[in-house]
Amino acid sequence: MDLSTFKLLSATLEVRYEKAFRLWDYSGRLWAKVANMWPNLKIGTAQPNVSTFSLDERYQLSVALDKSHIGDTAPISSLKDFTEKTKDFVKVISQSLEIEYFTRVGFRTVFVKVFPDKQQAVDAMISTKLITIPDGVHFGIQGKVLLPKYGLRWEGESVGVTISIEVRDRKIDFDPPAAVEELTSIHHELHELVYDIDYFTLGIVSTGQLDVMEWLSQAYHLVKRDSKNFLGVI
Repeated sequence: MDLSTFKLLSATLEVRYEKAFRLWDYSGRLWAKVANMWPNLKIGTAQPNVSTFSLDERYQLSVALDKSHIGDTAPISSLKDFTEKTKDFVKVISQSLEIEYFTRVGFRTVFVKVFPDKQQAVDAMISTKLITIPDGVHFGIQGKVLLPKYGLRWEGESVGVTISIEVRDRKIDFDPPAAVEELTSIHHELHELVYDIDYFTLGIVSTGQLDVMEWLSQAYHLVKRDSKNFLGVI
C-alpha cells in the first residue's frame, strides 16, 4: 500500500509561542494586513483571546494569545499554494505580535483512502503488520476486528512526529428542504483508512531564522519518503 494511492485530505501548520498580549491591541491591524493580501478573507469569530477567519471556502486561519494556525482543507499534492500562503501568514503574525521565537512549529497532514466496504479497509490496515490480531475466542467473544487503530510518537533531539493510522466509518447525510424539489436526499457511508502525521519541532525556534517554505518542504519530503515504513506493502 503506497502513499500515492491515498488522497491528501488536509494540511495544517501551527505555531506556538509565549503569550502575546500585544494581540489585545493589534488584532485589528494584524487581520487588516492579512485581508490586504487576501481580499476574499471572511470573518468567523472575533474574541479577545482568539479570532478565526476563512479564505476561499478552503483555508481556515486563526490567531490566539499563544498559538496560530493555517489549514488547507482542499490541498493539492504539491502543497505549493499552501506553503506560499503559510509563509506570508507566519510573517504577518511574527511581525504584528513581535514574536521573537516559537516554542513549537507543527506540520500536520491527513491522508485518506476509501474502500468499497469496511472489511477491505480493515484488511488493508492489518496488512501493514503494525498490529497483531490474536486468533480465537477472547473475553467470551468469537468476533472480528471492526475499527483498528495504531498510534506512535517518535522524538529525536530537535524534532518529533506523531503518527496515527485507523479505519474510520464516516456518514454523509443530507436532507434538502421540502420546498426544494430539485434536490434529492443523500445518505452515504464511507469506509476509510486514515493516515495522520504530525511533524513538529522540539525546543525554541527563532522566527528570524525560520524559513517557513524550506522547513515545510523538508518536512513534507520526509513524510512522503518514510511513510512506506508504516503503510507497508500489499
